[in-house]
Amino acid sequence: IAYDVLFTEPAREPKEDAALAAALGDAKKVTLPILFEAPGANGRPFDTVLPIAPIARAAAALGHVALPHEADGKARAALLEVNDGSHAWPHLAEQTFRQAYGRPSPAWQSGVRRGDMSVLVPYREAGAYRTVSFSDVLAGRLPPAFIRDRIVLVGASAGGLGDRHDVAGAGTLAGIEIQANLLNAMLADRFVREAPLPLHLAIGALPALILLLLFWRLRPSTALVASLVMFGLVAAVPVLLVALTGFWVPPATGLVGVLFVYPLWGWRRLHTIDKAVARELSQLSDDL
Repeated sequence: IAYDVLFTEPAREPKEDAALAAALGDAKKVTLPILFEAPGANGRPFDTVLPIAPIARAAAALGHVALPHEADGKARAALLEVNDGSHAWPHLAEQTFRQAYGRPSPAWQSGVRRGDMSVLVPYREAGAYRTVSFSDVLAGRLPPAFIRDRIVLVGASAGGLGDRHDVAGAGTLAGIEIQANLLNAMLADRFVREAPLPLHLAIGALPALILLLLFWRLRPSTALVASLVMFGLVAAVPVLLVALTGFWVPPATGLVGVLFVYPLWGWRRLHTIDKAVARELSQLSDDL
């Protein structure tokens, strides 16, 4: 059970915290989140805030739920591990995977080998994962088989609670849906892999080269159509590659190449025509 709720403040009645700790102990494999509070004290970038002591001790494992956002405000990657300077904290989803299978996830092991604990997650839109009401579970309105022998994630999904994030390609997701997407990618061992720079440049140049070859055979009217079709293909193919193979090739280089080739070809064609006309006029002038 990944319980994506912060328990960093004690209850009004200590017996309530004791009861929750006892329930966590009975359930055994429950992972809880920690909080990175920024800015930290004494000039630190952030402080690590753990659940209150009795609950932290009862949890099977603690994990972070920090989500990096890029310059455009959208989240694309997840951090499988964050080091606060004194302790390396695996992600809550990673800790949940370890509780379920007794070993680190393949993504974490791969991150250790390459020295980069950041992964690109193939996020799905809101509602992609089956959810049930917390109250229905507590009231016993669900058959036990619904959650028996399953990994269960618990968290808030209501928009008014504030734990919502803009995610590239998936719109706005609640924090618990972020954890579900990351954990699902770990279970399937399927993350988005970005093309290395040499391959990125090679693939980006290929559409422009194909167009240049086509322009030798095509009429000007069909050359424009070919350019528009190639532009659409360059924009669509990366999306299909991510959906089918998890391989991401940024389309910007290819799109710029296609946009540059047609005007260049048109200028070169006009230049050739201009030279031919000038040559003919010169010959005509000499004949006269």
